[in-house]
Amino acid sequence: MRLAELPVYVIHGEHLAERRARLERELEANGIDAEWVTDPAAATLTPELTRRYYRESRWLWRRRTAATMRIPFRPLAPREIAVTISHIDTYRRLAESDRDWALIFEDDAVLEMRFAERFDEYFAELPADADFVFIGSCCGLRIDGVEPGRRFYRKGCPATKCSDSYLVSRNAARTVLRTIVPFVLTIDWELNYQLDRHDLVVYWLEPPLVSQGSETGVHTSSLR
Repeated sequence: MRLAELPVYVIHGEHLAERRARLERELEANGIDAEWVTDPAAATLTPELTRRYYRESRWLWRRRTAATMRIPFRPLAPREIAVTISHIDTYRRLAESDRDWALIFEDDAVLEMRFAERFDEYFAELPADADFVFIGSCCGLRIDGVEPGRRFYRKGCPATKCSDSYLVSRNAARTVLRTIVPFVLTIDWELNYQLDRHDLVVYWLEPPLVSQGSETGVHTSSLR
């Protein structure tokens, strides 16, 4: 797998102009031509669109959070709903395409030095059975016992590492799309449930190639 061959999507809130300006510079420096996914905007979510994608269900919440950990029920905020819809729509674009994989960023992703060069070096060794690959360092989540020279580590449930930077295969996108609508949780927690439900194969990359700007202080969180 080579970066130049991948469709790249960036989930972006249009009100966060400084995020786009910064990430566009990083993408350009790495020769990445990304498609910016800006719909739907939280401010323009209609009741009809919300009902089509999202369920405010205590029973489903309890069932699906178990894939990560039990937390008290709460309704999702409009921005959380909008971001989750945007991720789902990128899966649909990939599922309907002739591409085998897609790379998805959120707009607060911060690329590590020599991102493109290192990506191609690392992903030359991508395991053939992979469905999802998480490439960031969100929440300090890392693999214990990293082996010299080994890049990919299979991860059981809970398998996501936030949703700021990851790859999804076309077959996995088609599988997840069968059951992710209606969603109940934010995209990273919802994916934990979906990946476990379908027994999809997930790898984490070591060392990570992306950090999350909302976590490192480059940006403030847009969901607070």
